[in-house]
Amino acid sequence: MDVQMDLYDRYVLAGAQLEAEQPIEAARTLEPARDELPVSGLLLLARSYFASAQLGRARDVLTRVVDLDPSDDWARTALSRVEERRGDRVAALQHARVAAALSPRPENTERVAALAA
Repeated sequence: MDVQMDLYDRYVLAGAQLEAEQPIEAARTLEPARDELPVSGLLLLARSYFASAQLGRARDVLTRVVDLDPSDDWARTALSRVEERRGDRVAALQHARVAAALSPRPENTERVAALAA
């Protein structure tokens, strides 16, 4: 991988790798530029980590996204899914509730109900 690859090229390549069900490769493509990635790149990195079961890393990246943009309901939903998969239903429910408050779509409110049950 060319270390000098620009952010756009990394983003496009990583997106293609994730579409081709190569999440580890997608993460490796984005990791060298992690500190320079915009929110969209961070979300792609988080998806790559989640798809390759690197849940701690996915949580770290999604937490950073939420810090940068607390109103990102997709990031909150993804963070809820990560926490649920890690076995922390309390944290999962907390993020699901915020996502539902930000965007009360049926899938968000149903997720809150399922986690609260």
